[in-house]
Amino acid sequence: MGLEDIPEMHIVDDFDTDFLADVISGKRRFSGKFVVVLGPNSKPYFFALDRSFSHEQVAKRFSERAEKKYGVNPQGFRPLNGGALKIDQTDIYVYEGSIQFGKYDEAVVRPIVERFRQQHLPGHRTDFE
Repeated sequence: MGLEDIPEMHIVDDFDTDFLADVISGKRRFSGKFVVVLGPNSKPYFFALDRSFSHEQVAKRFSERAEKKYGVNPQGFRPLNGGALKIDQTDIYVYEGSIQFGKYDEAVVRPIVERFRQQHLPGHRTDFE
């Protein structure tokens, strides 16, 4: 595995479990924080973690996951900004900002979230604050 295997938008729970299938099927909802991390390939990655972790902790978990799951040196990544994400049965909400890294850049985040929505949750609406 390598850099090319890291998903553009990644959602995990506090046990570092991928539970996207449960979110897509409507069995679970998601509410958490996200960071946008710039990779060594100049590509932005959207990484969301549920519960009330700080954005700094979310960024740390992204780095740990990049190294452990994908075998990528985390030194080449840097957090850009962040916010909050909520996914319920009909909508994807992107809102707020990060105290540590600043508010997300909608011009960067919107296309990532829209591609995710089209691929995984085509019946959902998106809302950006």
